[in-house]
Amino acid sequence: MADVRPARSRAVNSPNRNVSNPLSMAGSSHVPQSWWESTKAGFRGAADSLPFDAADYTAAAVRALVDAARHRDLRASFNKRFAAEKAQDRYDEANHPTARTVGKVAGTVAQVALPGSNILGVARVARMAQAARALKSEQAVVAGIGGAVGVAAQGVSDIARGRPSSAADYAGSFVGGALGGAAAMRGRPGLIGSATGAATSVAQDTFNGRLHDARAVVERAADAAATGNLLAAPVGIVGAKVTQRLPVRAKGNLGEWMSERRTWLRREPIDKDVAKYFYPSKGKTIPDHWSNGKPIEAKFGISHKYLKGVQARTFKENGYHRVDHFMPNDVGAALELPAGVLSYLANGTRDR
Repeated sequence: MADVRPARSRAVNSPNRNVSNPLSMAGSSHVPQSWWESTKAGFRGAADSLPFDAADYTAAAVRALVDAARHRDLRASFNKRFAAEKAQDRYDEANHPTARTVGKVAGTVAQVALPGSNILGVARVARMAQAARALKSEQAVVAGIGGAVGVAAQGVSDIARGRPSSAADYAGSFVGGALGGAAAMRGRPGLIGSATGAATSVAQDTFNGRLHDARAVVERAADAAATGNLLAAPVGIVGAKVTQRLPVRAKGNLGEWMSERRTWLRREPIDKDVAKYFYPSKGKTIPDHWSNGKPIEAKFGISHKYLKGVQARTFKENGYHRVDHFMPNDVGAALELPAGVLSYLANGTRDR
């Protein structure tokens, strides 16, 4: 018996795509599922990982301009081309779902990796060895602040849209913001926005009972990460770079301010009316502030490698209550957290 196969439509893969053909092909069980077609669907998925349908809009615009050069109506041609791009997306989702999802995830990872790798080398600079590590209680408070930021951003989004979200959405925003706050403690601007967006997406899917479609959950998380990378990562990176270039006095003042906020996070008192100087066994030093009757030293910037002179002696003699060392990345990460939540909500990925 002869092998009879339906004629393969060129509508999906040619520049002159017919809008209806990919949709009709999506429901056919006779469409060839070759590895090459799956590979192309994966590449299209990678392109579609760009937020706000950027790949579809760009492809439609380029082809519409070519049509206009051939004396065709530009607007009508663009609408037709864009509809064809969306039809191709639906066709790939129906016939090559795994390839498309893998492509979208790979494209998102590539987008996140590129900006996160170039922060003037700040990300590769370690803190001073004498710097006090964050307590678990500090991490919990920062996570709680991140959760509050997520809830507040959800409220702002609801006001802008003119309709309230569900309690599950608010719970997801809290969890996503909390995880973003925990990630911000690591001081890696360029990554916080993506992590916050993806975490919020998965959390909202979880609380809304949408985990039954694992592929859709992964794709929505990838979309959220890509959006956070596009809109929020620049906020963190620019914040880190600008802070690094502040004058020495301004960085010193910023470090002292952040040190006092850290004392508050640890629920420790900031002593008032204390002596100006602290005297170790030899010499004297001026603390940045005092807590529990002991001095606290604050440093800011990548140039600080270790304590020197009288400060080193004070540390060796266990005279300091705490030594704080803040980096420009800490400022960038703090700025990127709310930007990450807002960018996720702005993209509309929560409207399932």
